[in-house]
Parts: sequence; structure tokens; C-alpha cells
Amino acid sequence: MTGETCNQCHHSLWDHHHYRVSWEQVNDQQVSVDQTMESKWKAAKNAKDKTETLIAAGKKTLNQLNSVIDRATNELSRLADDYSRLSLSRSFSAQMEKADRLLEQSYKGMEEKGVGGEQLEKVRESLDVMKKKMELVKGANAKANGSSR
Repeated sequence: MTGETCNQCHHSLWDHHHYRVSWEQVNDQQVSVDQTMESKWKAAKNAKDKTETLIAAGKKTLNQLNSVIDRATNELSRLADDYSRLSLSRSFSAQMEKADRLLEQSYKGMEEKGVGGEQLEKVRESLDVMKKKMELVKGANAKANGSSR
């Protein structure tokens, strides 16, 4: 990073920072045709049986996707908590505010997409914890600034 923008993505340095982080791409492989469901669908004798088979396949896929979302939500909550524990220094409060805004945006996006209540509640709890810690940091900063004058 040099000057006022990031060399990699050209965002303002105020918008983000690059840390020594190892990024890992995880490919989520999904089978587009479940062979068991396909054979059940082919064996179905009428439209009702075929429809029931398709509904069962849809429910199975939905459950798998909900499981992925649950794991990601738990990881987001854990990371937010870890991040908020890193430091309570004055210079860190700006980073906490950025993380709070990011979590708030993620929460709003999840709300708009109709994510389940349990997942939203986990993110909301992480946000509440982050906000309480930010208030603590701001209070400590204000007290330190008041006593140094």
C-alpha cells in the first residue's frame, strides 16, 4: 500500500487494510443430479408420485444449503467475537467501527434475502457484543482524553 489507494484493488486506504492473511478458496461441490432421486422419479408411476419425489429432492437440497448457511453464520459470529477481543487500544477502535459497519451491512443483506430467524439472531448477538465493546473503548478513550487535558 502506497499513497492514498491500495495497489491491489485501488480502494481508498481508509476503506480497508491488508494484513498478513492467508486466503483459501473453498470449492463447494454440489451434485446436480442425485442418482437415488432420479431412479425414484423414473420409477414413479404417475405425476403425483413424480411430484412428491421432486419435492423430497428439493427439501433435501434446501436442508443441505441451510446447513452450509448455519456453518457460515457460526463462523461469522466466531470471527466477529475473535476480532473484538484482539485489542482495546485507541487505534483499534476505528477498526472495530469498520467491522461493526460490515456486520451491520451483512445483517441487513441477510434480512433482505429472508435468511432464517435463528441465523439472523446469531449475527445480531455478535453485533450487540461488538457494539458493547465499542462503547467501552469509546468511554475509555473519552476518559483518557479528559484526564490528559
